[in-house]
Amino acid sequence: DAAAVEAGRDGPRHERLKAWYECPDCECEYGGVVQLAIARECWRRYVRRPPTMLQRVFAMNNVGNALASNGLHAEEIIWREAELATCVEHFVGNDNALLATQASLASCYARLGKMTQSLEMRRQIYARRRDVYGPLHRTAVAASEQLTVTLGEAGHVAEQRHVLRKTWPRARRVLGPAHVTTLKLGSNLARSLLAAGDAADDADVAEAEAILAECREHAIRELGSSDSGVRKIEALLGETRRHCLAD
Repeated sequence: DAAAVEAGRDGPRHERLKAWYECPDCECEYGGVVQLAIARECWRRYVRRPPTMLQRVFAMNNVGNALASNGLHAEEIIWREAELATCVEHFVGNDNALLATQASLASCYARLGKMTQSLEMRRQIYARRRDVYGPLHRTAVAASEQLTVTLGEAGHVAEQRHVLRKTWPRARRVLGPAHVTTLKLGSNLARSLLAAGDAADDADVAEAEAILAECREHAIRELGSSDSGVRKIEALLGETRRHCLAD
């Protein structure tokens, strides 16, 4: 319906609702207790609207964002789950709104240490993006990258490495070799190969070194040698090479 189209146009933060999260003078987003107070007032304003109305969905999302920014994740999860329930019931035909809400909830689960729930949601998000758009679509690559992060946080190193081996080449093709997401995927793949520490296989160490050397080359060409991201890649590459010498 019309509300679902509006809510999904650019996510729950519609242009007309900026005043509830962005300062009109400096155009910066509110933060801290001010952000939370304004978000709660926004909810009081729109709570009586029908659940299919954009403003009510936005207000719910806005409170969740404010709670997340203030580190109040135990309360945040209540709002995220309520928002997801609303989307499932009233916006089921709007993939973007539904998946964005699932992503926020997955992040909240992770912040609370609920890695099983977070991982399951990240799998669902990636599967949906892949099935709808194909594995080479930008949104599918982004969802896969987020899945790899959660896999790492959950301690599923072998599966993380498996997914990274597929996602990094796709990111190079879709986003370009020097895109920040591509470089992050390459670095994380290298880290996963080195996760065993001194017990890491020589072939894995050599592969990690080759990946990081490639990432460094593209990053310097695109971003310059003084970029902080380049320095992080160089530091990891240096550690990898010292590992080789130690062997």
